[in-house]
Amino acid sequence: MSLRELLAQKKTEIVRRWQELVMRTYPEDTFRFLQREKDRFANPVGFAINRNLETLFDQLIGEMDPEAMNESLDGIIRIRAVQDFGASQAVGFLLLLKDALDQSLERDHLGAEELAGLISFHSRIDRMLLMSFDLYMRDREKVFDIRAREIQARSVKLIERLNRRVEPD
Repeated sequence: MSLRELLAQKKTEIVRRWQELVMRTYPEDTFRFLQREKDRFANPVGFAINRNLETLFDQLIGEMDPEAMNESLDGIIRIRAVQDFGASQAVGFLLLLKDALDQSLERDHLGAEELAGLISFHSRIDRMLLMSFDLYMRDREKVFDIRAREIQARSVKLIERLNRRVEPD
């Protein structure tokens, strides 16, 4: 059995483990909420994580369509870029897939062909990690730009108020 066939066969288990590992990067209370609440509108973060991780896994075992990968990566990175995650934490969720793979495949006896495929698969994850870092930096720049414009607008309003107080009637 090829590695792709094995990964496709174990997809549900691997993705479930990966989702849990990613959700564990949040504080314990948040983790429990993300795990428990299944409603898309009550839990948009959990929904985005679950949906996009599954799509990313499909891309990794498939053709790695850049547009589909960017869309799914952005669906997670955009959320993590505005949260209290550093850059490595924000994009590190992709490396957690390697842990999920190790946990799911440790009981299987992999032959030389499967091990070679696993090394190649790890390289695919690493390429996706680099893509996600670019997305993270773009999103962080947007956040900082929004904050800078907000500070500038507040400053202008403050100066206008001060000028009105100073101006003679």
